[in-house]
Amino acid sequence: IQQERDEASEEVIPYYRQNQAVVEQVAKSVSGVHLGDCSHLRGELAAMLSRIYDKGVISIQNDNVSKSGSVPSLVYIQRGKRAERTPLSEIYSTDDVRQLVKEFLQASCPEAYSEQLYEESGLSSLIQPNLVFDKETTELVHDEAARYISTTAGVVKAGEVIISNGEIVTAEVEQLLES
Repeated sequence: IQQERDEASEEVIPYYRQNQAVVEQVAKSVSGVHLGDCSHLRGELAAMLSRIYDKGVISIQNDNVSKSGSVPSLVYIQRGKRAERTPLSEIYSTDDVRQLVKEFLQASCPEAYSEQLYEESGLSSLIQPNLVFDKETTELVHDEAARYISTTAGVVKAGEVIISNGEIVTAEVEQLLES
């Protein structure tokens, strides 16, 4: 039973809350970013970041790692009053976003040194996660999953012999007797 509870707790999908204030702050900040000779790209950059933040930006930290040390393949994202089950592959990490912005600058404005433009424009400090790990909800779901593991297992039909006189009681038979 304990093993089943441990397995159930390993399978709990973490919950994240979407922080809309971060999205609004990023949108506002992008409009004021100085891109030098590449300032004509500001609108495209803002649109790209808007699409990225609509999907979600996460910071991969220890909070995201299960007890077994693995990163989950799914997460729940709470947007308003709804929580959606979302594959982690559809969400961007802050490192992914930084790399995409650098690649965008390099491809769209090759005459500028993209790494320097990225740093000098302040874009590096602009990228923030908008999905915040919700430890309380994750732990609540974790506890619920462990609580729903049945302490009994097996079905015995009326009149069925479970164990005969003199037979050794195995763990399986004991569990049937308890159910």
